[in-house]
Amino acid sequence: METLEVLLSGNPIFSSLNNQEIGQVCAMAIERRYARGEFIVVTGDDWP
Repeated sequence: METLEVLLSGNPIFSSLNNQEIGQVCAMAIERRYARGEFIVVTGDDWP
């Protein structure tokens, strides 16, 4: 399994960040697991 750092640095949204910035984003990340088919957002939900 790839590390979060590797996944983020390969993503176009995060690819312009340097290693230190990627590390800062990873430090703020919260791992959550969801069951297959479980809804994680619903129309009308507020984003943080």
